Formats: sequence, C-alpha cells, structure tokens
Amino acid sequence: MSNLFSLNWLDVGKACLLFLLSLIVGFLLQSFEAGVFPSWEAILANLKVSAIATGAYLIKNFLTPNTGVPLARDDLSKK
Repeated sequence: MSNLFSLNWLDVGKACLLFLLSLIVGFLLQSFEAGVFPSWEAILANLKVSAIATGAYLIKNFLTPNTGVPLARDDLSKK
C-alpha cells in the first residue's frame, strides 16, 4: 500500500488486474447465463462496471495509508 494521498505502481498494477478479472468474470457469467455471446450493450455495461470497481479501488488506496485506517496520518515515530 502507498502513503496517504499517493499511489504507487503496485496499486496501479493491482487496479489493472482487478479491471481484467472483473471484466472476464462478468463476461463469462453473462455468456453462461444466456447461453450465447453477450450483446454489445451487455459488453459495454460490463466495461462500465469494471471501470467503476477499478476507480473505487484506486480511490480507496489513495485515501488509505500504510496503516490501513482511512484518512489516518502515518506515524513517523514507528519507522
């Protein structure tokens, strides 16, 4: 995890992984439920949901420091 109000490359990499996994799982779920290839509208809806989940993950990491407590300051005396 990164410091408060900052992101590092690991956070971005995990966000990309979250985006891909949620996109694949949503696509497979829609394919198995319908039994056919999802329509273009369903694919776009799945892309939107994946993007929202990724944005929420990045915002959470931006507002949460190494301690894991949202909006808490890092205690420099512990380092």
